[in-house]
Formats: sequence, C-alpha cells, structure tokens
Amino acid sequence: MGRTREFDYDDVVEKAMLLFWRRGYVATSIGAIESETGLTKGSLYKAFDNKRDLFVKCLERYMVRDSYKAVFIRMFDRPLSETFEYMFDMLIDSSKGSERPCGCLATNVVDELVPIDKDLAEQVSSGLAGMQEAMEFRFRWAQDQGEISSDANIETLASVAMVMLQGMVVLSTSTKDVASMRRARDFLLELLKRS
Repeated sequence: MGRTREFDYDDVVEKAMLLFWRRGYVATSIGAIESETGLTKGSLYKAFDNKRDLFVKCLERYMVRDSYKAVFIRMFDRPLSETFEYMFDMLIDSSKGSERPCGCLATNVVDELVPIDKDLAEQVSSGLAGMQEAMEFRFRWAQDQGEISSDANIETLASVAMVMLQGMVVLSTSTKDVASMRRARDFLLELLKRS
C-alpha cells in the first residue's frame, strides 16, 4: 500500500506557479522550488515526474484561474469597458508591487521555451491565442447587445486590444512605465466608447 502524501498538493503547485511566474522557467531551479515549498527533491519527483511536469501543472492552474483570459471570462456579464478597465488596472497594479506578480506567466516564459522545448512553447502559445479568441467572442457579443456599433470591425478591435494587453504585460515586467500603461488603457476605453 502506498504512503499518503504528507503535503498539500495545491499549495505546492501554487507556490511553484508563483516562482515560475516571477522568475521564468529556466531560472526556476528545483532547489528554488524545494526552498519555496519545503519539500525535498525526492518528494517533488514522486509527486511530479520532473520540473517540466510541475510547470505544466502550474500553467494549467494559471490559465484556468489567474490568466488575463480567466479574468476576462469571469467578467463576461459586466460591461465591456468595465472588463477592460479592471483587467488593465490589475496589470498596472502588478507593476507597482501588488501581490499579483508582474506580467503574465505565459508571456513571461514563451520566448525562453522556444529554443529548449518547442512542444511546451506551443502549449503556452495556444493559451495566448485563446485570449484573442475570447476577446473576439466578447466583442461579437457586445455588438449583438448594442454595446458597440454593428459596423465595428471585431477582428481589428480584438487585435488592438490583444496587442495593447501584451505590450502592457511587457512594460509591467521591464520599464514599469505606469504612465504609458495608463495612457494605453485610457485610449482603448475611449476607442470602445466610440465603437
């Protein structure tokens, strides 16, 4: 009979997810995960086959619960401008030191994964593509509800919103230029009012 786990699986995935989000995939060592979770390497490898397996579990959790796509979907019933304002403000606050790590876990790691693990990079990229699809769907629904004009170009609006979101993600982790992020947010909100 196997021994029962002597640790909280969800807590370990949560702590590892935050490490990957803050440090990236390559810079997050098994030693760092050991220190953060209090588990030994042996316990980690019994629960997760390897670092990659643990990262996949972390990515799955992030995409369902913490990603901007998840936030966007949870706010589906709110006015479109309110949804974008909330999402962009969350991103701006992360760059100013809120509890939420800066940027987006998927965006933060995708470039470093391409040369070392193309399959994992594709898995991460598909999550990012899902955000644009969610935006297009939400814009179409807003159009059907009369929130935006019936002649608004949905694909263009979704592309502009996605590029702005990704640009703000990069700024939040690099220059932390809050003033530029606020101007971009305000521009998009004004664009939505006029659409």
